Amino acid sequence: MISSTEDEVVRPENVAQLSEVIQTAAAGRRTLKLSRRSHSVASVDVGAKTSPQLLDLSAMSGVVDYPARDMTITVQAGLPVLKLQEILATENQQLPIDCCDEAMTVGALVASDVSGPRQFGYGTLRDYVIGIEAVDGQGRIFHAGGRVVKNVAGYDLCRLMVGSRGALGVISQVTFKVKPRPEARRLISFRFDSDTAFETALVRLNLTAATPTILDFATEGSVRWLHLGVEGSEAVCEWQLNQLTDECCSSGHAAETEVNDVEYCCRFMQQISGDGSVETSSDRQTNQNLSAIPLRLVVPPSNLTTVTEILQRRSVNSFGHAGHGIVYVPFSNRQDESPMADEDRSELIAFCRRLALERNGHVTEWQADHPAARTDSVTRRLCDTFDPSSVFQR
Repeated sequence: MISSTEDEVVRPENVAQLSEVIQTAAAGRRTLKLSRRSHSVASVDVGAKTSPQLLDLSAMSGVVDYPARDMTITVQAGLPVLKLQEILATENQQLPIDCCDEAMTVGALVASDVSGPRQFGYGTLRDYVIGIEAVDGQGRIFHAGGRVVKNVAGYDLCRLMVGSRGALGVISQVTFKVKPRPEARRLISFRFDSDTAFETALVRLNLTAATPTILDFATEGSVRWLHLGVEGSEAVCEWQLNQLTDECCSSGHAAETEVNDVEYCCRFMQQISGDGSVETSSDRQTNQNLSAIPLRLVVPPSNLTTVTEILQRRSVNSFGHAGHGIVYVPFSNRQDESPMADEDRSELIAFCRRLALERNGHVTEWQADHPAARTDSVTRRLCDTFDPSSVFQR
């Protein structure tokens, strides 16, 4: 039975009920909007001014299968990510994706493609999703991949669904491959007072014998920071920290900061990724706070220093994943960190687009002020195939 509340929050308990809800929405010409944080769906009558109906997947939060020796786990989409990590920890395993938001669910994680700082050492979320169950815009249940890595064949719909942001369907179940949990995790930071010293350190780190799992950066005025994370046994972490310190400080232009513990590392991951909590309970139906998420530039790593230097000339601080050339540009004023005016924000977006294109990269904005009509034929055909009635908001 599908439960509901006075506020019209619908909580399906299984994928069949979820399918029924979507079929009903399609028949009634209602548009469903997914929340990236809780993987809930707000339903609004097309062209009508009615209160949104929220589809809550919290009742679909169980563990379907966990063959620990096979290093895979299958869970329902409503399971909180932190709870998933707790379950994996009982077998000394982990999903090496950084998420410290207590409200983030597995479905929201996959739909928004959160990876975080450790993607440098472990890869991104797409590398760990091997099976997906979802419901499309017609209420049809479909499966992609499988529960065993070697059995995955056919079209790679798993990679397509990761980061689809709810445009293709509601994810109901996910199978992950997992990794062993390390004995220790450490984070060390280095300060550089010039672009030359910063660039020299990055070049040396490309040849290092250490194997950092985090290679991130942040800029504060003329100061450059490198944040390096390592994992393994205590002895391995100690050796790697010494190795990285020698390589980053050998030029005499870097200052080592304190080595931070795991708790600090988790908080840092939340901040640096730009993928943390951005919604409050009153915002989830409108997603109005999505505009606070930093602009994301992706350029070849060899162009990273040049890009950050050009941004600094405009008094724009940045942070991101140096190992993959990912640069986050916050929409805040450098002096007092207050939100940018709309005019300044639009100007910064246009500038960053030009900058990324000139450096063989691209820009991603989570919520455009004036989104252009979809002109990409492949994207349009995919959306029309999965959701011909435009049930899901695009």
